[in-house]
Amino acid sequence: MRYFRLDLLAMADPKFYFTDKRTKGLGLSTWQMAEGVTISSKWPTPPPTIMPSDDTPATKLPDLIGSTVGYLIASPPLRQCIEEHCPGVEIEYLPIVLLSHKKRPQSQEYCMVNPIGPCDCLNHVHSKISYTDDRKVIGVDKFVLDLRKLDGAPALFRIAEEPSEYVVNETLARAFGEHNFTNILLKEIEVSASDQSP
Repeated sequence: MRYFRLDLLAMADPKFYFTDKRTKGLGLSTWQMAEGVTISSKWPTPPPTIMPSDDTPATKLPDLIGSTVGYLIASPPLRQCIEEHCPGVEIEYLPIVLLSHKKRPQSQEYCMVNPIGPCDCLNHVHSKISYTDDRKVIGVDKFVLDLRKLDGAPALFRIAEEPSEYVVNETLARAFGEHNFTNILLKEIEVSASDQSP
C-alpha cells in the first residue's frame, strides 16, 4: 500500500479560492480543526465564515480549498468520497460559509473535514524531526512512515508529529483521481519497515 500527503498549499489555478485566514465565530477554538481535536459540540449555528486570501481573486471554487492554516476544506462530492472510504472512522464534517472578498456568501456547501486524533505513524529513525531540549516537536523536515505502525490505519489520517498534515492511502488517492477532483495535489510518502540507520 502506498501513502500520500495532501498538499494544502496547492493552487492548480490562480483563480481558485485559497485562504490564509482562520474561521470567524469560534474565538480561541479556531486551532482545533488543524490539530484533530473534536469541536463539533462547539460548532455555531449559523456556521462560521472564512475569507479568501487577500492576494487571490477566489473566483473559482475547487473541490479542495487550499489553505495555509491547516484546514481540510472539501466540496460536497469530495466529502462524500471521503465518507465512503472512511466508514467507522471518527471524522467531523463541519459546515462553513465561504465568503467573497466583498464579505458576501460565495458558497454554503463546503465543510471542514476534521479527522479526530493524530496517528503515530512515523519512522523516527528515517524521518527528520526537530525537537526542543525537552523533546517537544518543533517540526518535521522529512516524513517517512513506519510500515509496522500502519496496520489498521484509516484511508485518511493525521500525522501525530504534524497534525495539520493529512495522509491518504492509495485506495482513496485512486478514488480522488477517478472523480477528477480539482486542486488535489498528492505527494507520495516513503514507507520504511526498518528502525536501523541507513
